[in-house]
Amino acid sequence: MARLEARFHPPDRRGGYIVVGHVTWPDGERDARIEVSPMLALAPAPATILATFRHLVRRLGSSRERLEAIRSEYWTFVEVGADRAQCPPVGRNARPA
Repeated sequence: MARLEARFHPPDRRGGYIVVGHVTWPDGERDARIEVSPMLALAPAPATILATFRHLVRRLGSSRERLEAIRSEYWTFVEVGADRAQCPPVGRNARPA
């Protein structure tokens, strides 16, 4: 089952990101499922970020490849097993890399 982590990179990110949630495609299902991350509650304007996340998945979530191919200053979709050291999380509970 494909699983991507959705990361929002705020303008004042200082090299970090906020984990918004995960997108999965259960076997045999075409539509993606969204799992919201508890870390989103620490973000500024969490409702707006969540709405954008849902919109991106609705528009591009028919395949993992389409989400991974997004070229945005603010959004990345990364396979869960990917190296996290490149872009550490930001926020009150972020741990240093």
